Amino acid sequence: MTTMQNNKSMNMLSNYLLRMDQNLGIDRRQNSLLTANENENNENDTDEVDTSDSDFGDPAKISVNINSETIDSLIKNPIIQDLNSFDFENSKRVYEGLQSRYASKNIFFSKLRNGKIDTEIGKQYLEEKNYWMKILHRVLSTIKFLPSRGMIFRGTTKKFGRNDNGNYLGLLELIAQFNPFLNNHLKKYGNPGRGNDSYLSSSICDEFIGVLSKHVRDFIGSEARSAKYFSISVDSTPDVSHLDQLTFILRYVICDDSPIERFITFISNTGHKAVDMETAVLKN
Repeated sequence: MTTMQNNKSMNMLSNYLLRMDQNLGIDRRQNSLLTANENENNENDTDEVDTSDSDFGDPAKISVNINSETIDSLIKNPIIQDLNSFDFENSKRVYEGLQSRYASKNIFFSKLRNGKIDTEIGKQYLEEKNYWMKILHRVLSTIKFLPSRGMIFRGTTKKFGRNDNGNYLGLLELIAQFNPFLNNHLKKYGNPGRGNDSYLSSSICDEFIGVLSKHVRDFIGSEARSAKYFSISVDSTPDVSHLDQLTFILRYVICDDSPIERFITFISNTGHKAVDMETAVLKN
């Protein structure tokens, strides 16, 4: 066998080992790459491997003295013969693809442990939600307090800081003096103008009154239906504008024998005859 064939075989083997190391990430610093077969009859033909630190990791730089018998066995080895047909580039792409999928999986589970993928947006949403719920709780408590004392809501103006802004806005101002949260809100949104949300306007107040009145009527109706007997009282009463109205009152006795009288609503008076009042009550 010629020297050219030997060099070609060794280069082929070195390139194969180098590519396999790069694809598989193997560190061969602690292992010898080749172990030569000893020739008992000729000590001068004994295989020698240079294992200096500077040459480890690069099989192409390893100095190997190998006899012709070993070279023949290497060339006839099926693995060496199949090197030319081995698809190194494809194996490299598969390896890189696995690395990419592993990295993507780590990112996914990391975000899953930390919460939603849009964690920051969700966090901001919850903060805004909690802020406005605290405001609405204070507004609702104010609206529930005023009718329980028979006090009117509105004044001649709808602005904070005025003496004629009514009991509703005035009571919010009083609470804000001892509540820093509401005080900061009034400074920021107290008089924002039309089109700006503050949840302190008369529109929000009217919506709360409507919702509360519905719950009250439903409760009265449920309580009256559970009573054994009930009666209806309709009376004509003029208001401050001297407009005649009908007051609709419900009377009944609950299970503990306590008499209950509930005011339901005002009804526009269509006449003073009994049939007119009956029609107005049934219509409403």
